[in-house]
Amino acid sequence: MTISFDDARQIIANIAGERAKSFRREAERLSLELSVGRTVHGNLSSPISTPTFDTVAYNGYAVLSSQTVGATVGRPLQLRVMGSMFAGDAPLQVDDRIVDDLIPCVEVAMGAPFPVARSSRRAFDACIPQEHATVVSQGGGGKILTINRSPLTTYHKRIAGSDFAAGDVIIQKGTLIAPKHTMALASVGLLEIPVTRLARVGVLSVGAELASTMYNQQSAQYKVPDATGPYLTAALREMGDDAVYLGAIPDNVEVMTVYVREKLQADNFDLLVICGGVSGRSAAHTASCIAQLSGETYFEGVEMQPGESVLMSLVSPQRSPALPSKRQTVVFGLPSSPIASAACFRFLVTPYLRGLSGMAMEREIMAKLCITPETAMYRQTHLQPMGTSLVIEGSGHMDIFRHGILRSVYDGVSVELSRERSLQKTSPFASSNCWIHVPRGHVGLCEGDIAHIYPFCSPKS
Repeated sequence: MTISFDDARQIIANIAGERAKSFRREAERLSLELSVGRTVHGNLSSPISTPTFDTVAYNGYAVLSSQTVGATVGRPLQLRVMGSMFAGDAPLQVDDRIVDDLIPCVEVAMGAPFPVARSSRRAFDACIPQEHATVVSQGGGGKILTINRSPLTTYHKRIAGSDFAAGDVIIQKGTLIAPKHTMALASVGLLEIPVTRLARVGVLSVGAELASTMYNQQSAQYKVPDATGPYLTAALREMGDDAVYLGAIPDNVEVMTVYVREKLQADNFDLLVICGGVSGRSAAHTASCIAQLSGETYFEGVEMQPGESVLMSLVSPQRSPALPSKRQTVVFGLPSSPIASAACFRFLVTPYLRGLSGMAMEREIMAKLCITPETAMYRQTHLQPMGTSLVIEGSGHMDIFRHGILRSVYDGVSVELSRERSLQKTSPFASSNCWIHVPRGHVGLCEGDIAHIYPFCSPKS
């Protein structure tokens, strides 16, 4: 039942799409400052046009453009300051008559509205930057200026409705809210918005070799700590999901079945992630557990490396009068090794969660592959001929994933392969920040080739 990586991704997209409708029915309203990192439940449109009135965009002097036509160096015009306005002030009503060849103006600060002409009740329509005016006198007769150029009505002001028009879509549904969005939303008066609920995810580790389990708290010799469960829980929370670590249980199908059934009955999980320890029996026991729970398996095995031993299924909890409406739970069974489990999580589980919340498919980053001294030493010590140009070998039937380090360099971005690729070593993984993907059918990647890169975490963005 092993399928290709592309087929697995298509199944995941289909299942996520089917379940997304019911998932997105449940929404909650949050204030803007609490909404960052959440997914917009529906399109958010502006209820008003902004700015709602013409505003000054530069410190200077507001005038009627019809009165300042023809100002030149040879024929400067004189202005009299009739008052001043700041942001938040109500518009001044100004006597707009030209008296003694002095044109009326108002000193204005950036963000202020334009004053209103008393005779016509129309707003002044131009702004002269303060550095384009020269003060010739000020005192009992007020401040007198000269200008030698005529202002343009489209310069140095924000025209009403030039930012958002009423009805403009500010954020489309399925978008992850970032701080930049809160600025736009707040500017149109939307201070509380509907967001899709968080996905509830349980993470369970399985393995007789784990140092501490739910049924055996003795950390005997030759036992190992559970590294994968805490990692997956943290990664899910970084993505903004409501994740809970359910601990570790022994590599025993009966124990696993009872424990999983209890957890599904007790909590409305949208997703359950079961990760094995380092025992070769874990994958088989996970499949047996799903079968005993009458789960529907979508696939069991994906042609990807690392991470071939992975399954996806759907489990329906037993109904009871006390719990009549428990939701079905999608279950991912991830492979035993920490690095393989991390790869499966990033490229199988993450796309499912993005699809569930209605987000678009993630796009890769393109970067030039570089070889480092550490990589060269690794190739030497692992008997890879130095004449071999491939830095990462491809496969005719497998999608290959390797962790690496993405860097910004003077001519763009580059990526370096991590110094080691052991599926059990966490130190190279801890110093990396991205995944390199070599699609099936590719020979591999050489130094200087353009590689497909994905950051470790995929915040739903």
